[in-house]
Amino acid sequence: MLDFFQNMTALEIAAQGIGVCATILAILSFQQKTQKSIVFFQLLNNVLWTAHFLMLGAWAGGLLNAIGIFRGLVFCFRGEKEWARSPVWYGVFSLAFIGASVFAWIQGDGALALLPLAGMLFTTVSLSLRDPFRVRVISFFSSPCWLTYNIINASIPGAFTEIFMMCSILIGILRIDLPRMRAERAERAH
Repeated sequence: MLDFFQNMTALEIAAQGIGVCATILAILSFQQKTQKSIVFFQLLNNVLWTAHFLMLGAWAGGLLNAIGIFRGLVFCFRGEKEWARSPVWYGVFSLAFIGASVFAWIQGDGALALLPLAGMLFTTVSLSLRDPFRVRVISFFSSPCWLTYNIINASIPGAFTEIFMMCSILIGILRIDLPRMRAERAERAH
C-alpha cells in the first residue's frame, strides 16, 4: 500500500486532493433540507470530480461528471424556470451520458464505462424529483456503481466518497425524512 502512494506523480497527488474536496461537498449534499440545495451541492461536486477523474485518466468518470455540471444547472432552475421543467432534459442528459460512455469505452475504459453510466442515470432520475426523500433513496443506488469504478481507477477519495455517501444518505433519511413523515402522518390522523 505504501508503494502505491510513493509511486504517485504530482498530477495524481493533486487529483487525489481535488477528490478530497469533492468528497466533502458530496457528503454535505445529502444533508441539505431542500431539493435545490442538494442539486447545488451536487453541481459543485461534479465540477471537482470532472477535474479529478480527467487528471487520473479515467475518461468515463471525467466526461460524465462534466455533463453532470450542466444537468445540475438545469435541475437547479426546475422550480423557477419553465424551460428547466421540460421532461426533454431527462432524454437529453441520458443520451449525453450514453454518448460520453461510448466515447470513454473507445478511449480505453472499455466495459468499465458502463458503471459510471449506470450511476449517472440513477442520479439523473433522483435529481429530477422534487421530494428530498425520493432524491436520497434513488441516489443511493448510484453509489455501488461509482464505488466499483473508483476502486478500479485508484480514486481513493472517490471510493471513500461512495461509502460516505451511502452512510450520509441513510443518515439524511433517518434525521430528516422519517421524522417529517411521522409528523405528517400524525397531523393527518388528527
